[in-house]
Amino acid sequence: MDTVLWTLLLFSLWLPQAATAQPTRILMKDGTSYVLKEPPQFKGGRIVFTTIDGSVLSVKQDDVQSIGVAPNPTPTARYKPDDSRALGAITRDEREREHKTAEIAPKPTQKSSPTPKKRAPTKTPTPRPKS
Repeated sequence: MDTVLWTLLLFSLWLPQAATAQPTRILMKDGTSYVLKEPPQFKGGRIVFTTIDGSVLSVKQDDVQSIGVAPNPTPTARYKPDDSRALGAITRDEREREHKTAEIAPKPTQKSSPTPKKRAPTKTPTPRPKS
């Protein structure tokens, strides 16, 4: 009975940590990035690590630019193509994917009119007849 309680206690302590564990990422100076299964090991000026796909690599510490938490991918918006309210956003996304720019119309400038505006004549109240 005691082993079952200890197992449940250890499992309840381990579960929240496992759920929040972020994968580690190594960024090399040449731009290559590796996502790791577990934190890397440092041995004799080299870094030994296992990637998510299972390959074991060893690199010089001088070749590594940074070691840190892998960023979470940002969710991209999904639009329904048959929704007419999303057509502008769909077009904007397509232009961004193709690295195209769209010209934006300049703000209209207010030109002064060549002739001054005529004012409407003001109405003067007519006096009421005295009775």
